[in-house]
Amino acid sequence: MYTHYPIFPKGNFTLDTGIDLFKDLRTQEEQNQTERLSNLNRKLTVLITRDLRDVELFNTIRVTYQPENVAIIIRTEINSFYWKSSIAPTAKLPYVKYIHDMGIKSGAGK
Repeated sequence: MYTHYPIFPKGNFTLDTGIDLFKDLRTQEEQNQTERLSNLNRKLTVLITRDLRDVELFNTIRVTYQPENVAIIIRTEINSFYWKSSIAPTAKLPYVKYIHDMGIKSGAGK
């Protein structure tokens, strides 16, 4: 979860923008390491599109399947993807788990 957006709006491209579905070009070994994340390219495409829409960088932005209806198209490749999650040791204590379940952060993702 972001505490702030990674891009700060400094202007608005007055263009209808499309994003192609990200191409997953990772090695088979890397794909096997994240096999529990089904449709990784689709999920990343949606998340990045949502972030770009939230910062209002473009007039409109959407995942596109009809390139003739947009002014520019953003194409992206996934060459590598790693996710490491860690939980603070105190999160295992009963009272801390209760606080964690209420939504207070007790770990970090990298």
